[in-house]
Amino acid sequence: MYAKKKTSLKNILYYQAGIPKKLVNDNKFIDSVYEKNPFLERGELVNKGQQLYIEVPYSLKFVRFLRKRRIKPKKRQIASTPKTYSEIKISKDNFLENDKTWSLSSFYTTSVGSFNEEVNGVSATSNQNSPITVGASLGIPINNDYSFSGSLYFSTIEETGVSDSSESASIPAEYGVTTHFNINRFNIPITPFIGLDYESFSTFNTDERFLGEKLSTREHNILYGSFGFSKLFTLFKRPAYIKAGVSQSFVTKSSRKSLLNSKEFSGQKLIFFFSTPVVKNFSAHFLFKQHLMEGPTSLSISRYGLGVSYKFF
Repeated sequence: MYAKKKTSLKNILYYQAGIPKKLVNDNKFIDSVYEKNPFLERGELVNKGQQLYIEVPYSLKFVRFLRKRRIKPKKRQIASTPKTYSEIKISKDNFLENDKTWSLSSFYTTSVGSFNEEVNGVSATSNQNSPITVGASLGIPINNDYSFSGSLYFSTIEETGVSDSSESASIPAEYGVTTHFNINRFNIPITPFIGLDYESFSTFNTDERFLGEKLSTREHNILYGSFGFSKLFTLFKRPAYIKAGVSQSFVTKSSRKSLLNSKEFSGQKLIFFFSTPVVKNFSAHFLFKQHLMEGPTSLSISRYGLGVSYKFF
């Protein structure tokens, strides 16, 4: 969860997370929260937009379920001064829900990519390593049940060749955009998402090599429909975040058609992302991405990356 205003940790636990005051005043519980959030400093206010890792006791999930279905007061009661604890608590909850906070981060990643293409029973492999990938990610809470997350990136690719040739060729830069709609309303330990992904990458003219063509590249622009999940948890007493998803292509446009096959690439993309805070607003992350595509060739791409990110707010 994210702090919706600059305030104390106990206020966030009580008013925003809905933790009972008895538990908020329990030193052992507070110690466990600090243990899972090592970037917090005792006695200092939590900044607006700060991400927090909080394990909500299971018994409280039913209370949250009831809150979402509470009956709103009649119009004639709105102007009256709340007299009961429950009325006061509801009005504070509504105020906090309307105090939405955006988040913005930048990231740097270096990665190695292995491309394997097969055509007519003959395969060719190549490495497309990216020394520099830079990008940004944005999070926008809509309400307690839904949020939006998006990212964009730009990668430089080292000049390389294929395994069966001494030739080499420069590789155009890769870039991509993700737009995901996160669903928080279900009483489950993960946050599902659906959305659209767009990316551009290049392959060699492996299929045309049988015609004696020189080594060259073709650029492919693909739009995917995506779904998956994300989860916050603790690992070795440290906060951690994972995101995993599957994408299916439905629109592909290449820079040019193959001389032997007019098909465009289509297929699936799988992604796994892991991140954990390091110091203050810095986090370290690991990325795995797998493509399984069919078109002019049977294409398999595996990419592994390591990097760091910085959270502005």
